[in-house]
Amino acid sequence: MAKQTFKVQGMHCSACEKLLAMDISALKGVKKVLANAAKGTVDVEGEGFSEAEIKKTIKDDGYKV
Repeated sequence: MAKQTFKVQGMHCSACEKLLAMDISALKGVKKVLANAAKGTVDVEGEGFSEAEIKKTIKDDGYKV
């Protein structure tokens, strides 16, 4: 299983973490998402997921990658 960490600017609370986790989890190939507002990171695990789609989802949710 592949794992990738994205640096995300703009997360500041647990609601931000939940929103990103929910939206990224819905993407094809994503098995697990762990968003951490304190660290400003989103860890994504899965097989065959698209880095571009994940970045687009983060941006669409109002955050910077």
